[in-house]
Parts: sequence; structure tokens; C-alpha cells
Amino acid sequence: MQIGFVRLLRISALGSMVKYMMSYSKEYPIILSFRLTRPREAVVDVSKVIVSVAAEAANLDVVISDGVSLPVESGSVDVAYSDQLMEHLHPDDAWMQLVNVVKAVRPGGIYICITPNRVYGPHDVSRGFDEVATGLHLREYSGREIRKMFLAAGFRKVKFYVGGGGHYIREPVQVALLAEAAFEHLPGFIRRRIPVVACYIIFGLNVVAIH
Repeated sequence: MQIGFVRLLRISALGSMVKYMMSYSKEYPIILSFRLTRPREAVVDVSKVIVSVAAEAANLDVVISDGVSLPVESGSVDVAYSDQLMEHLHPDDAWMQLVNVVKAVRPGGIYICITPNRVYGPHDVSRGFDEVATGLHLREYSGREIRKMFLAAGFRKVKFYVGGGGHYIREPVQVALLAEAAFEHLPGFIRRRIPVVACYIIFGLNVVAIH
């Protein structure tokens, strides 16, 4: 493996990448290289105030966006990353941002996307009174919906990981989708009896898409 210049794109300044990325390092050598070389990182956000909190590192490029566009050179990113962002975007904006992620990531590069799974949601304030997200989450997605969307946007493969606390293992796609479908068909009173932590570990969407 050649270790050299690594370009990292963080979509939204908030959230920590390291605990997720190191879990994937054996399967994706470009992430393992983060241990050996200081990557060049671009942070894209809509707020200068938010970015200012994360803009202290010398290797950091700050890019202000409209929330959909990613003003970086096409094919210049090795690893793109977002955590708890997609669900806050209007579905049309989420789609356009995803298309722009595909443009930004080089062939063979990856996009790590962490987002809540709607099948055991909602995951915003509406959890207490509604069956679907109607608060700050404009749309939550299932694994099946995410996979279809990412492939349509131009990614070659979409992989799912399960786990928590920085420890994740890859789950076969068909197993993940079958488990999700089975859970959705359970009566509501049974689904609500399953601890949220267990649902998070089993169904939480920790997605790695390969360009």
C-alpha cells in the first residue's frame, strides 16, 4: 500500500470520525493510512460559526456551502464522511447533495454515512407522539431506501455495518435487508418492547458506499 496524500471531506463540522473510521481500517486501506500520515481535510458546512469550532487544525480547509453543493474539485476526495446529517435535509436536497458527493469522491474512494434508520424511529422529538419523523428530521430512511438511493446516485457498492461504541463489523447486505423487513412487519406493540439500544446496534445505518 502506498502511503501519501490523503484527502478527507467532512460534510458538517460536527461529529467525530475517528471511532467509526478506525473500525473499517482493515477493510479499507485508505483509512488505515490515517494512522501513518496526516490527511488533508476539508470541512463543508453552512455556518461559519459552527466551522469556527472545528477550524483550528493546520491541515483543515474550511468550505462554506449552501447545504447541497460541495465546492471541492471533482474526483479529489479519498474519503467523505457525514454523521447525523442526511435526515435533516429535505429529500430533494439530500439527493442533490448525494450526487455531489459522488462527483467529489475519486473512483475507488468511499463515503461513510451515519444516519438513523426509520424502521425503529422516529428519532427526533416526534418520537413521543408520531410514527414518522415530523420534527427536525425532515426524512428518515430505511437501509433498503438508502441502498437504492446511493446506487442510483452512482456508487458501485453499498455496505452496511452493525455495532456500536466504535466497534463495527460488516453485515451481509441481504441479511441486513431481510432483518429490517422482518422487523417492519412486526406488530407495533412488539416493536416498541424491543430496547432502543438493541435496535441501534442491529439496525443503525452505518453505511460505506464505494465509488
